[in-house]
Amino acid sequence: MSHERDIPMLDDGTDYSTWKKKVDIWKLGTNAKPGQQAAKLIMNMRGKPQEVAINIETSKIGCDTGVDNLIAELDKLYKKDVTQSLFKAIDSFERYRRNKEDNIDSYISEFQRRYKSLVQLQKGKELYDDVILAYRLLNQANLNEDQMRLVRATCAAKLTFESMQEQLKRTFGDSILDVQKPTAHPFKTSEDFNVKQEVFYTKYPDQTISEEPEYDDGSEDNGGIYWTSQHRMKRGKPFHHNNPRYNP
Repeated sequence: MSHERDIPMLDDGTDYSTWKKKVDIWKLGTNAKPGQQAAKLIMNMRGKPQEVAINIETSKIGCDTGVDNLIAELDKLYKKDVTQSLFKAIDSFERYRRNKEDNIDSYISEFQRRYKSLVQLQKGKELYDDVILAYRLLNQANLNEDQMRLVRATCAAKLTFESMQEQLKRTFGDSILDVQKPTAHPFKTSEDFNVKQEVFYTKYPDQTISEEPEYDDGSEDNGGIYWTSQHRMKRGKPFHHNNPRYNP
């Protein structure tokens, strides 16, 4: 059973396209007769919409097509506001950034919701190329430099919006990321480690990278020779916190 509080509200601050969708749903569930529906909608309006509506002839409001006649008049009022609604939706989408307390799954869902609202205003027309959409998904994720570098190094060869979603979820899962701190565990899988190791070798061909801890013998001059945890000698600069050989 429909109640008065269920009637969609329309005032100067209401999104008109959303209101029309609510009216269609309300018509399916209301007990009001078709000739009464427009009058009920008008009585639940405020501001400029109501000013326009109450000036419509009552014969056009009280008939079976009363809602259609009402919306036709309101369309004239809101037609000039379509562009403003589009601008507002674009701003909402492009200014959106992941909050630091949101995990990646929540961020992607909100990103998709905002983009879908934008597409609906364009009557289903896509506004961004798939590659650009993938770039925006990564760029607006509010990651730190280490996290961004990791995703770029391990993403699929063919960049798509879908592949970027999968990469972000695979890399960070449902963890909450702090953009102020470096990633605690930058290698989620051995595949990620191998990819990043390859990037390192390309940039520093005469250096080595090892997952095992390395240390020197404590002397100031050991001829460039140092020991690993497996007691194998290596030549080069030892790895310790004051002299990192690999700093992504």
